[in-house]
Amino acid sequence: MKRIAFIGECMIELNGSPFGEMIQTFGGDVLNSALYLSRALSCQQSNQLEVFFISAIGHDPISKGMCERWQQEQINCQWVLEDKKYHSGIYLIQTDSNGERTFLYWRNNSAASHLFQHPNFPLLANALDEFDAIYLSGITLAIYSDNDKTQLINLITHLAKLGKEIIFDSNYRPHLWEDHQTAKYWYQQLL
Repeated sequence: MKRIAFIGECMIELNGSPFGEMIQTFGGDVLNSALYLSRALSCQQSNQLEVFFISAIGHDPISKGMCERWQQEQINCQWVLEDKKYHSGIYLIQTDSNGERTFLYWRNNSAASHLFQHPNFPLLANALDEFDAIYLSGITLAIYSDNDKTQLINLITHLAKLGKEIIFDSNYRPHLWEDHQTAKYWYQQLL
């Protein structure tokens, strides 16, 4: 069986009116991609590919609840690392009377953004040598410190040299970057 690792973040989603009714769920570009692939494989009753989500989450009931739901969707969470120092990020979606959505994010210092500093990250990095494909996005790259971006690029370079398929979804979000030139620099380092 082939294995694909989706490296990124997932945040707690609050959807509704501030100080009004809210629906709590979760989301994130890379997690959503892993979820869609897992569902497609389930529909085909295919057991030729195993989907893994690679991230860090908080050590709290909400984060653990997200992970349980991913597992119910047949996503392997073996390498979702719990972080006792940082929490999972949160975002709020507000919808106006015309159906236009506004997003507010609280993701700075999230557990996912500190993945490379987790004590178990070296074990995770070594485990990636056994995967067939690695999926990440521009948001994955954007949420890390410069030092962690460098570690990610070194890891991806190493995996590519081993013949692993690297899948990069550019998903450029200007508000996550200091400026366009900074984003361009890091994208070029990865590619």
